[in-house]
Amino acid sequence: MTSNLKPAVFQQLYRDIMTDTGARTDKQVQDQQHVTEHADALKRWAFSHDITSGFMSELIDGSRCGESPRVDGVTPDHFVRGKSDHLCTLVTVVYSVALSHHCVPTVFNTGVMVPILKKASLDSTLGKNYRPVTNW
Repeated sequence: MTSNLKPAVFQQLYRDIMTDTGARTDKQVQDQQHVTEHADALKRWAFSHDITSGFMSELIDGSRCGESPRVDGVTPDHFVRGKSDHLCTLVTVVYSVALSHHCVPTVFNTGVMVPILKKASLDSTLGKNYRPVTNW
């Protein structure tokens, strides 16, 4: 099925959805303060769990194959079929550094949003009839 939705319409629809323009309620302000305080406490917490290449190997073994590629073109299949001690060690280093420094590489926060028509019977020219699906 192809979409008749113009990219600019889709882009504007989700820009509007993701833009917070309303005033926050007292409850939302309290929740934000609570989350901020919790995040600050976590920043002071030293990551004490060791991630081993054996643990990474188990995670790779448990990956679901057959999924579509991420932004970088890599699928879980690549990890499963290309798994080696060297790959597990490299992935272990990346995750250990990210967790110990409480910093995730920006490439991990990038995804491709694909508009999926909610129902085939809906008007494909209206942005509200689509839902976003993102591969990370």
